[in-house]
Order: sequence, then C-alpha cells, then structure tokens
Amino acid sequence: MIADDGPGSLRDACRRKEPLWIVFEVSGTIQLSSYLNVSSHKTIDGRGQRIKLSGKGLRLKECEHVIICNLEFEGGRGHDVDAIQIKPNSKHIWIDRCTLSDFDDGLIDITRESTDITISRYHQSPVFLSMLFVLCSFGLYHMCSLLKTILFEPGMTIMDTMTTRVSL
Repeated sequence: MIADDGPGSLRDACRRKEPLWIVFEVSGTIQLSSYLNVSSHKTIDGRGQRIKLSGKGLRLKECEHVIICNLEFEGGRGHDVDAIQIKPNSKHIWIDRCTLSDFDDGLIDITRESTDITISRYHQSPVFLSMLFVLCSFGLYHMCSLLKTILFEPGMTIMDTMTTRVSL
C-alpha cells in the first residue's frame, strides 16, 4: 500500500503549483480517501511500475497540460464517483494506456467546456455508463452537446484514439 497523503505522495505532488513529471519508485495501490485534485502542468507517469488507484479517482478542475499514463483505476465507491473527472474549462489533457474498472458512477466524465482532451489506448471493464461528454455554455446544456454512452464486452481494448475539440 502506498500512502494517500504526506510528503512524497502522489497527492502532495499533484497539489503543487509548479510543473512536475511524477514517477513512481515502487509498485502498489493508493487507497484514495477523497478525490485527488490534479493541478496544471503535471505528468503522472506509471510506466515501469504497477500503480493502482482505488476508492476515489482523479479530478482535473480548471487545469491544463496534464498527462496521465499507465495507471490502473479500480473500485471507486460513492455517489458521483468516477475514475477520472475532467471538469470546468480544463484543456490539453491526455489520458494514455490506463486501465479503468468498477466505479459506481462511470469511468471518465468530461464536462463543462473542457476541450482538447485525448483518451488513447486504454482498457476498461464493462460498466453501464463508461464515458460522459457534456458541453455547457453559460449554464445551459445545448442540444448539440455530445452525450455518449459506450458499452463494451469484458476485456475489450480500445486501440484508436478519441479526441474531443470544441469551440463554443
């Protein structure tokens, strides 16, 4: 088990304001007690280790230039708990080679005027609502907004890249 908080933790690194490339020295599970808020200009790089986040997920809120790669997300519990939430006005986000499964609400939510989001080469276990894309301007949901529900078979791997770019 890897510590959820404290000096040298993922949570500690993600709350810092300066640009960081976060790597892991050991494999393990981080049992998140609350959403882990990721600030701008962060790369969370799980390559070379097996890093699993459980309990809650990542929240990217009003941030930009974030890369999340080679992480596992599993077992998120609670109301409105997603593996990754990308919320108001976030941009230039890349989620690559992550494994996502078993979250109470969904896996990835991209909402409220977030743009330039790329999700590539990820693996997910079946859920009823795996991704939600909703674009919002001035608090009004437009009919042209994209609401997408994707159902997958167990073990299915997504090999193509999905990118959303929206200008409102």
